[in-house]
Amino acid sequence: MSAAKLNVLHWHLTDDQAFSFVPQGVPELGERGALAPSLAYSRRDVAGVVAYARDRGVRVVPEFDVPGHAASWGKSHPEILTQCCDARGEVTGVTGPLDPSQPETFALLWKLLRKQVELFPDPYVHVGGDEVDVQCWESSPRVRAWMETEGLNATDIQPYFLDRVTRLAASAGKQPMAWQEAFDSDAKSSILSSTIVQGHLAVLSAPWYLNLGTYAAEDWKRYYAVDPAPQSLSRPDLVLGGEACVWGEFVDETNVIQKTWPAAAAVAECGHVDSGKSTTTGRLLFELGGIPERELEKLKEEAAALGKSSFAFAFYMDRQKEERERGVTISCTTKEFFTNNWHYTIIDAPGHRDFIKNMISGAAQADVCLLMVPADGNFTTAIQKGDHKAGEIQGQTRQHARLLNLLGVKQLIVGVNKMDSDVAKYSQARYDEIATEMRHMLVRVGWKGDFVEKSVPVIPISGWMGDNLITKSTNMTWWEGKEVLVGTSEKVKVHTLLDALNEMVRMPDRKKDAPVRVPISGIYKIKGVGDVLAGRVEQGVLKPNEEVVFMPTHTAANPCTGKVFTIEMHHKRADAAGPGDNVGMNIKGLDKNNLPRTGDVMILKSDATLRPVKDFTAQIQTLDIPGEVKAGYSPIGFVRCGRAACRITKINWKVGKETGGKKLEEPHSLKANEMAEVVFEPCQPLVVDSFKSCEGLSRIAFLDGNTAVMLGKVVSTTSK
Repeated sequence: MSAAKLNVLHWHLTDDQAFSFVPQGVPELGERGALAPSLAYSRRDVAGVVAYARDRGVRVVPEFDVPGHAASWGKSHPEILTQCCDARGEVTGVTGPLDPSQPETFALLWKLLRKQVELFPDPYVHVGGDEVDVQCWESSPRVRAWMETEGLNATDIQPYFLDRVTRLAASAGKQPMAWQEAFDSDAKSSILSSTIVQGHLAVLSAPWYLNLGTYAAEDWKRYYAVDPAPQSLSRPDLVLGGEACVWGEFVDETNVIQKTWPAAAAVAECGHVDSGKSTTTGRLLFELGGIPERELEKLKEEAAALGKSSFAFAFYMDRQKEERERGVTISCTTKEFFTNNWHYTIIDAPGHRDFIKNMISGAAQADVCLLMVPADGNFTTAIQKGDHKAGEIQGQTRQHARLLNLLGVKQLIVGVNKMDSDVAKYSQARYDEIATEMRHMLVRVGWKGDFVEKSVPVIPISGWMGDNLITKSTNMTWWEGKEVLVGTSEKVKVHTLLDALNEMVRMPDRKKDAPVRVPISGIYKIKGVGDVLAGRVEQGVLKPNEEVVFMPTHTAANPCTGKVFTIEMHHKRADAAGPGDNVGMNIKGLDKNNLPRTGDVMILKSDATLRPVKDFTAQIQTLDIPGEVKAGYSPIGFVRCGRAACRITKINWKVGKETGGKKLEEPHSLKANEMAEVVFEPCQPLVVDSFKSCEGLSRIAFLDGNTAVMLGKVVSTTSK
């Protein structure tokens, strides 16, 4: 694996045939569930494999397959297996999946997951989820009675089960993975359905598909004809990498090379995205103490074992970006660090995520944005204009620069990264070329020229080598820094990225006296704590013991209310939370039949000023939409964490190239790169607010599929 640059071992430890591992806390699973005692891996065996892999730059992700493929679990715990029954309800003697109606099932899973955290340090755990015998569940009178009590049907059980497992895994500090089949059901659950809406992260897995479905085929030409990562992928940014499977039933020493090497070769070529962002952010956190001491020591050990510190920084950040919310901390997209003047929260918009959606929701709440551009051979691609008609994709840096401006970001830093590359070679000429192009590009996409010239530092850096991150680089002695205008008259000298973050950035005006607005980004059931909600305070001050309401889930007929019990920020209890704070809130008194949802806006129960809207008027900028759009067009509108399809009911006016720069009243359509005022009608309940009332809830982005088509701000609303 190391030779082929495959960096993750997905270790399938359990199946129907055998539970091949003796886990701490529940050793009987392996002692009785293995094919033979000598064929069960001990904890020492596993630790040896993990250490051996780590020394070669390979991570180890264990798989504990549930709720199907669990016959081996029943050898030590028969009570947790579903007893399949015939038409008369009599037990047939055949067992099926794990029984979701039994509390013992989830108690055992919790024991298993929480005891393996130290043994498997990787942030992921695979929970299987495929090939579940739903008919066995349906045949069991006990399961049917439980289904009726819970209000579930047969297709709901698997998502329900994996939702429970997801929560258990999160409580154990792990991010669960599952096979695609686990997401194929139409049933919805609070965690899984939100993942489906946002777009899955994916690993392209090619097991027997490499031989086109014929297990016994031995024609190597057919294996090489299958591409595990075809060019037609619509969302390559969601792909974490590829997987070459070695199934013991079908792969042995006689065919392992021809069956797995085609996939391995493809994975090594297409499975990695190198933007430099992870390394830069990781090293910055490392230097500024944003990594806890225990994690720092672990990182040093990994860096020493790998032989290069840059790999350790990137590895750390890649892991963190793939993490979700843990316990009662803050939203999953944040990480903290300190400078002398500021306590920063990084809004993490990882490249492998549904990047545009995350970038829009993240940048809209940022006080300052760092726009990265590579100084290597990818620079031209990063800023290219793109052309829909010619099939040319717009450069990501150019697209993000435009989005940042339209989203109202008021403080911007540009980092010219990879100055250590073979193309740049720390040269002033390469920097000057890129800095000039970047300033020109920023103006072309809408930033004011005077602001770009005077208030935006363009800093040459190397995240890999640490140049100009914390201290001035000795490799670029020609760099004399940039004098930056802050506000209307104050000037500061910026040499490094830290200078910019510490000296240049100013705290924006905060609306502490305004009504409380807290968009909810995550909802979690934490054992021993209860319901924990994550969110960011947009305005107002939130305190414990205040009664709150969640819009738009709350209605007069079906209330959704609760009481704030505790507030935490970055693992620490807080007496209050103000504008800009990312918080975890323990909410008591929630109705389990009508819980808040991700995307809800939390307000005080006494506040009657915010309600779901019947329609709203927004001033928008159309982006690179092909063709034209008219009344009736219904893109998905994103406001903070909330989203809903929004139908255009009227176009009040527009200004663009077609109108000669003049306002055209009531036009029949909109085209690319036009300003307009448009009336939208949400197709599902949605909460927005006017720009004057709450800027955060007025910034709205519209996506068609995975493409940003419009951005703007709400100027007026009509409540239901």
